[in-house]
Amino acid sequence: MLYYTCPECSREFLFPDDQAGKAVKCPQCGMLGMAYGVNVRRVPDPEPAEIVIPPSEPAWSPPGPELPPVTPTGPELDPIEPEAPIVLPPRAPERQEVPVRRVEPHMGPPPLLPLHPGAVASLGLGAIALMTSCCLGVGLAFGIAAIVAGTVATSRMSQEPGVYAAGGRGLAKAGMILGVVALPVSLIAMGMTCAH
Repeated sequence: MLYYTCPECSREFLFPDDQAGKAVKCPQCGMLGMAYGVNVRRVPDPEPAEIVIPPSEPAWSPPGPELPPVTPTGPELDPIEPEAPIVLPPRAPERQEVPVRRVEPHMGPPPLLPLHPGAVASLGLGAIALMTSCCLGVGLAFGIAAIVAGTVATSRMSQEPGVYAAGGRGLAKAGMILGVVALPVSLIAMGMTCAH
């Protein structure tokens, strides 16, 4: 058995050896404490009781009635109540360090953006308008369509920056220029055809 001295109320009480190093609860003040260190001391073992065999009995005879158990002498101490389990508050989870991952800046080429479909259509229509400007009215229609497609594509790319590739503006302007060049050539060709 061990003595435990409560650090709060200084009362001593007994507890079994198997409770050493565990939490104990003071029966007087109710404080929880750990049963180790300066607050714990061992109960001195009692002196072994001397068994005296009366001379009238032979040494080889069976033992007599059982002797009463030997109890330690000293101040009256309260034993730990085994019925009341000691409940410790839950331990807070230990904080674990999360490794920090450094993100390197992207050093590769920027991602490719798509060309605006109206810019590609404007360039194609302008080229067709210039090639068919000698045909009656066909170059005129393709030229107007190239100018309209180039204007719509340029305004849409201005409204949504970063969605389409910047090279689409150049394609749209080239298509509008070809359409503008094809218009007078078509008008001149129509005039010459009508004059004959």
